[in-house]
Amino acid sequence: MIKKKTHYVPEEDGYEFRIVRSSGALLNTNWSVDILNNFTYHLRRDPNSLIKGPFYYFTLIKEIGYICFIILPSTAPKRIFRGDCKSKKEDAKRHAAFEAVLDLYKNKYINENLNSNIAEHICAAVVEEDREEIINDEIYNNIMT
Repeated sequence: MIKKKTHYVPEEDGYEFRIVRSSGALLNTNWSVDILNNFTYHLRRDPNSLIKGPFYYFTLIKEIGYICFIILPSTAPKRIFRGDCKSKKEDAKRHAAFEAVLDLYKNKYINENLNSNIAEHICAAVVEEDREEIINDEIYNNIMT
């Protein structure tokens, strides 16, 4: 469970943050980009992998601000995230990353310490895939004999 809090410095420079109750870990809009970069790094199964990302795309809404879209590599469990409209490009990027990290945490791809859990999910998927393959082989062998 994450407690919702908003901290406002001056009005324009306010940032959101959340505290994970079980660990006391703090997520805020300033650190969310680093946490998302760390998560993306752990998507690599091979240290020499060419997987890059996350990729940030901005849409300018005239006289209002920027909306940032984040696209993660194809190995990510969820690939596209969007933040709210912000007056500054950097704030839009941080907010989109903040929303992405919250979503990944909610779906247990990031743990209570805000570290990547993706290796556990990949291992579980590989084990399940192997188990299905063994079952299918056993069924095939029983039919053929």
